[in-house]
Amino acid sequence: QQLSENTITDNEVGLYQSQIAVDELTKKNTFNLNYFVSSDSSDSELFVGAQYASYRESFDNGISESISIDGSENNSNLLNNGKNDMTIFSAQFDYTKLLKGNLSVEFGGKFGYVNVQANTAFFNLKKGESPTKIEELSNDFTYTETISASYLNFKGKINPKTNYSFGVRAELTDYELITSLGDDKPIEDNYLNIFPNASLNTKVSDETSLYFSYASRIRRVAYSYLNTFVLYQDAFTSIQGNSDIQSATFHSVEVGGNHKDWSLKMSYTYAIDPMYGGAFQAENNPKGYILQRYNMSAAHLYFASLSRNLNLKFWQSINTISVSRSSLVDNRNSFTIDKKRKPYFYFYSQNSFTLKGNLKLYLTALYRSEKEDGIYLRNDQSSVNLGLETKLMNKNITLNVDFNDIFYKVRAAGEYTLGETDIIFARQYNTNFVRFSVSYNFGKLKKSNFKNRDVGKEERNRA
Repeated sequence: QQLSENTITDNEVGLYQSQIAVDELTKKNTFNLNYFVSSDSSDSELFVGAQYASYRESFDNGISESISIDGSENNSNLLNNGKNDMTIFSAQFDYTKLLKGNLSVEFGGKFGYVNVQANTAFFNLKKGESPTKIEELSNDFTYTETISASYLNFKGKINPKTNYSFGVRAELTDYELITSLGDDKPIEDNYLNIFPNASLNTKVSDETSLYFSYASRIRRVAYSYLNTFVLYQDAFTSIQGNSDIQSATFHSVEVGGNHKDWSLKMSYTYAIDPMYGGAFQAENNPKGYILQRYNMSAAHLYFASLSRNLNLKFWQSINTISVSRSSLVDNRNSFTIDKKRKPYFYFYSQNSFTLKGNLKLYLTALYRSEKEDGIYLRNDQSSVNLGLETKLMNKNITLNVDFNDIFYKVRAAGEYTLGETDIIFARQYNTNFVRFSVSYNFGKLKKSNFKNRDVGKEERNRA
């Protein structure tokens, strides 16, 4: 059951309530094939892999609405049914060859294919009458995409203490999108992306090392962000995809180093077409809002972090503190950009204490400061987790008890402005819990050098 309550006050007070009886069935299947071979002299390696994944979702949800305006109440019932079927195929090969002079070359390729077939339909239900289809909410959606990629990398040594690498990756994307909410004409495009990369690492001494890297990458749009389906929340609120949204590309430069147990890194990232979301006012209804994602023009992202590891006989600890700042550019005027921006601080500490016998105590804490990036003001949040572990029967049985988010401070809260609308949000999650677990070790498996590669992980993550 999903319950929603929405109060709107203008020249009158309206109370809008909805209850959704969710009836959904999801089936997921994945088949993975790996082949790995190396030469007798171990100077070359070949990997070939393929993966097929299918997602089948069907839903038949009943919606009950109640609208009360100044004491006058009106009730209605809706039915929302449909399906969302997705097929993903990925194939990949990688070849590594060791050349003379500590130089190695890596090259390979990948092919990805996805097909999405989905539809949703809304019906008005009235006693004694046949269901009436609500055309403006119903939709058919089809999306087909192929990505062909290849890469070439070189790795080598300038001297015994200095390593380098450089390379390039090319990705050719071809897609077609059809939605019945438009004019049934396909939205299609094909484009080529080139992603260079380079790095340099040097060992100053036995305790100190420095590095520099440049990397470029793409963050592709999740399939649900493209799907123009109406995900019903209440009479005035829905979640919808945006068929015009584009994938974002990033160019990052990073410098850093390590000295004993200390690590320092600083980076700058230039993002093109980064994706941001919000509650946009509906064009045909001033009371209606659609949660949707759009592309910004660009973003400048600055980041620095300092880490310190501690390894004592009874205490092991990993600690990180970082600061970041972002500057957003929106030439499309999708968002309201505020000049107010604050640095964002993050602190994380993971600790393990060895007590008497086989008893261990785990303590993890994190803190995120208030964040203001030009669009969103996000309130600070924190989390403290505590755990106890002990081992029995020659360490074959492990008993754990975990106290998660002890002070119940994990939340997503803040505010932002879109057009003439101020949005305030405050969400809390069920992260405050106690968990007991028992595990038994049946012994060690035979040692194997084979490592399974998930060649379709990137495509499945977009699902």
